[in-house]
Amino acid sequence: MVVLIDFDSLHADVAPEILDVAYAVAEDLDDLRPHSGGALGTVGQDSPAPQRAWAGFVDGTLTGRCECGTVAAGPENFCVHLVAVVVAALNEAFPWSPDATLPDTLDDPATDTTPGTTAPGEAPARQPESPESTIRRLAGVAATLPPATLAHLLAQHAAVDPRLESALLTAAGLPTARTIKNS
Repeated sequence: MVVLIDFDSLHADVAPEILDVAYAVAEDLDDLRPHSGGALGTVGQDSPAPQRAWAGFVDGTLTGRCECGTVAAGPENFCVHLVAVVVAALNEAFPWSPDATLPDTLDDPATDTTPGTTAPGEAPARQPESPESTIRRLAGVAATLPPATLAHLLAQHAAVDPRLESALLTAAGLPTARTIKNS
């Protein structure tokens, strides 16, 4: 499943007064990053009360969570912070995952700055991704590729990886080298 959102659909769903403010604050959002299959960012980083906000496609619906207390399904119910994250993501051609999960927390494991987790002057260590998260993230990236590009990339790797070749042939309902030998 491919998920799509563009500026036209955002304008159709969000109140103009929310959009106007969101466009203005989206310019100050510079920490946009993938998180739980969606986009996470901090709105108003230089303000006295910055807000972390996450937006992503959960069960095919654009959904969001914000530190301001908003948890909403559908951009028509989004706060300014959530709309700003979507605007920033659209501006950066963000690769939306079709299988995002609403995060329990807006803390990003990639930016963990818990005291004692890093040596002085060392960047925080990125938490390892679970296999399921990796699959969701990569499926989201793959969904943004044109089908011919994706097919060629898959064929290149299947040509040198017998397990991938077998999985590809099985998924296509074609006999694999193993099934031909066992016949």
